[in-house]
Amino acid sequence: FWIKFIGAFFDQDSLANELFLDIESKYLEAKEIVSKADIEKPSALVGQDFRGSWSMPGGKSFNAQLLNDAGIYYYYAENQSRGSLSTTIEEALVYFNNADLWINVQASTLDEMVTFDKRYKLFNAYKTGEVYNVNKRINKRGGNDYWELGVARPDLLLKDLIKIAHPTLLPDYELTFMEKLK
Repeated sequence: FWIKFIGAFFDQDSLANELFLDIESKYLEAKEIVSKADIEKPSALVGQDFRGSWSMPGGKSFNAQLLNDAGIYYYYAENQSRGSLSTTIEEALVYFNNADLWINVQASTLDEMVTFDKRYKLFNAYKTGEVYNVNKRINKRGGNDYWELGVARPDLLLKDLIKIAHPTLLPDYELTFMEKLK
């Protein structure tokens, strides 16, 4: 959508439509790979606590849709919010303690995570090392391509999630925005 919106300001409607359709086609192709596969849906926890509050995607949000399209079970998928849900680490422990994957954390390493909160060690995804941040493409000045390009490339966000959740479905794909914590 934003590509078309910006294209109108620069009298580039045709190019914007072409780019939009290309990205949409790539997204739908990736989504179809998941929908046709005989897979089990791993569960996911998203984000982390920040000063006593944990924001997680509402069930009708962009991020919840990405999780669904990637074949990932998300506890709040049935929630009707299009925005974020404010919760606590205690609630996260109740509903996401056994999550297979943990995505969109701020830390760079598992050791760094527990400096934020020692209770992170209680989550299954932490114990198994299935924790991912969105810091793979940070430039020298600290700009993060996830925040700058990700919104315009949902196809790449979806492929990152598919690769994390179902690595055999995209064997030659390399993560674009996300990276596994060491």
